[in-house]
Amino acid sequence: MGGLLISPLVVTGAERFAGGIGINALSLPWFFLPLLILVGMSLIGFIHPDPKEIGQNLQRYYEGYVPPPRPSTTDASTFHAMTLLRHRPTLLAIVANSASQGNMSIVMVLTSLVLAHHAMASAPLPPRTCFTRRECSPSRFHWESSPIASATAG
Repeated sequence: MGGLLISPLVVTGAERFAGGIGINALSLPWFFLPLLILVGMSLIGFIHPDPKEIGQNLQRYYEGYVPPPRPSTTDASTFHAMTLLRHRPTLLAIVANSASQGNMSIVMVLTSLVLAHHAMASAPLPPRTCFTRRECSPSRFHWESSPIASATAG
């Protein structure tokens, strides 16, 4: 949820500052990413008590809780990644998921680069794609005369 709220602010800030410092507006948000990661990590540090501590001591937090008996260490099963990868449906699911994630990343990057290359990055948006009140203001409804509309009218 935080990314949904913070990402537009990062992109807007990058567009605003990119020209002044001579950096491409599409690359500047990636420079902000390590800072956002550090902020997120520091916010996680403020969570008290630690959820791991709660899980290890449920009887302290839930009155009347009786923990189940612990299994003996000799019966503990061992997990090996090769056991997982030998199961063909699981292997195919992992490969398909990896391929689709890579494809999604490429499409996301290339879409913005192609739009910027064809000078359509700042074209007005059609009403059905507006997400904020600012994007849907009447001054932005110039869809019929935009380069995207003329390119797609074909």
